[in-house]
Amino acid sequence: MRIMAILSALAGAVGLNCCDRTAGPPETPAIPGAKQVCQTADSVRVSHLGQLTCPADWDSLKGPPANAVYGRATSVKILQSIATGQIWFPNSTRYAMHLDFARTILGYPAAKYNTTWNDNYSDSPNRQYVLATLTHYEGPDLWVVQLFPGDDLSSDRLAKLMKSASDSTWIGQKLVYLPANDSALARAVRAQVAVVTPNAVYGGETFQSLNTGIAYGTLVRAGHDTVGTGRFSPRDIVLTDGIPNDLPTVAGVITTEFQTPLSHLNVLSRNRGTPNMALRNAWSDPVFASLSGKPVRLEVTLLGWTLREATRAEVDSFWNARVLPVPPALPLDSSPGLVRLDSLNRNALPRVGAKAANFGVLTRLASLHKNAFRVPEGGFAIPFAAYLDHIRKHDIAPLIDSLLADSSLLEAASARRAALARLQARILQAPVDPVLLAEISAAIRANGQYTRMRFRSSTNAEDLAEFNGAGLYSSYTGELDNPKKSIEDALRKVWASLWNERAFLERSAYRIDQRRVAMGVLVHRSFPDEGVNGVALTRNIYQPEYFGYVINAQQGEVSVVDPPVGTLSEQWIYYPFPDGSLGDATLELLARGTLDGGAPVLTEAEAIHLGKTLEPIQLEFCKLLGGNLRESNRYGMDVEFKLDGPARTLYIKQARPLP
Repeated sequence: MRIMAILSALAGAVGLNCCDRTAGPPETPAIPGAKQVCQTADSVRVSHLGQLTCPADWDSLKGPPANAVYGRATSVKILQSIATGQIWFPNSTRYAMHLDFARTILGYPAAKYNTTWNDNYSDSPNRQYVLATLTHYEGPDLWVVQLFPGDDLSSDRLAKLMKSASDSTWIGQKLVYLPANDSALARAVRAQVAVVTPNAVYGGETFQSLNTGIAYGTLVRAGHDTVGTGRFSPRDIVLTDGIPNDLPTVAGVITTEFQTPLSHLNVLSRNRGTPNMALRNAWSDPVFASLSGKPVRLEVTLLGWTLREATRAEVDSFWNARVLPVPPALPLDSSPGLVRLDSLNRNALPRVGAKAANFGVLTRLASLHKNAFRVPEGGFAIPFAAYLDHIRKHDIAPLIDSLLADSSLLEAASARRAALARLQARILQAPVDPVLLAEISAAIRANGQYTRMRFRSSTNAEDLAEFNGAGLYSSYTGELDNPKKSIEDALRKVWASLWNERAFLERSAYRIDQRRVAMGVLVHRSFPDEGVNGVALTRNIYQPEYFGYVINAQQGEVSVVDPPVGTLSEQWIYYPFPDGSLGDATLELLARGTLDGGAPVLTEAEAIHLGKTLEPIQLEFCKLLGGNLRESNRYGMDVEFKLDGPARTLYIKQARPLP
């Protein structure tokens, strides 16, 4: 089976000052009353079994889960003959794919791969086998059967599969079915088989891998509400009792609450290349307590994590060997004048910033793919020149020069915050050029419909292939003839956000020339009553070798990247199958959102429509940004979307390259 929704795992602690969670699960407990006559315990020689009669049988066949979504798990593949009902459990380490086993043991002709093999992933009359996976999720102790998300196996065949699997294993009635999507759930209900929801699997887990990697540094414990204001070294690995609102430049992060994979915290970790994981009991774990304040080595993988004490020499060697990223050259064109929507494209980037330039690309794509999606109406851009003129006219440049000349501010947190606050206050207090305000007001009135507008940051130090900059700057709403939400205040607030502390520190970490940073502003109509907002990645972050788009969505205006504590976003994987080998595009539901009683955020039709919309966006930006066109279906873009109004119209509001 090619795709399954599973997240990987950790096991038990090893030693007082070493915690190793990658060695696999502990011995599977026997089920009371079950027959315990093992077939074999020889994982080296066994090719497959027809029954799993005890935990040792499982151990002889098990392999890693196919996909990293839910938590610690091991898996064994299942093949069942439709004609005879015979069932096989292959050695999952020896046979990575169902096809490998079918060719080697069942004699399936290699020549028929392109003509008949894919019939085994649909309810075709020519289907010969049912292909499934049996997975043990350790956290909730669930034994789960899963099918390929696009498999439309009939209810009758599903019922036979579940009965055969139950009868052929010591697991028995504990075996349940995890439907990949709503269509699969409907067939399971008709089959009257026991089912489990994705949220039930997810909720039983204690570990979450967000960004893999290795880090050496000092393990530091910090309350989540103090992380953003605390003083940390880039060599600190921070353990926090929740999810912090901000994250300084550190070597790694461990939270005790699960994170949204597309959260600002994880985006920062991905941008920096630093390990990021969640472990619910880490704050009280005696191993973490014993290592607090000591040099450690942390490794986070999709399959788990390891933490051990390290020597100072190891730490120094690791950091001395690190190659710093080449700082991006910041494009800067100071040509004045508002930039109309029809002039926004990648050529406009040096004048208005990447966000506004990419918005122009999206606008063109929307016109080419009519009825697929819209971009927010009333769009235009305020160039860097307006910000630079504001700085020059009001003699703010000396404050910037003084700030950048004082290298001690990188370490002195209080002095740094005071200096940045003074700079931002000057930007906010200085009046905006009345000629510029008149031009902006005229541009807003020219759209003829919307007067409440969103002013969005579009710097020359964000949304670049070399520097993502997600979450560093701020956007604000302004409305014509509304003094409480004036367009002047919105504009100045966006300008001032260029000097947010997190932005200043992140640019410093990348050795960016901050004298060249400038703020452009993308303006378009706001969405006061949006139905859904979300973020999609055009890369399968859970199983990178396969095509797939990860979609996160929330009801209304609830943030996907900074969700309320303890809440989940709805999450899907959309599989495009560009070669058509496995039929039409399909979906896998990873989790329902926990807001609004767990009600669906997107319908399957809406998620499919969004996925199909992402395909031309991915291809276009792959071309524009110099990606490998032969691998365009793997090209990573971070795309923000909304569903608006009673018709739930799809809007694409932003697209930027993934690091």
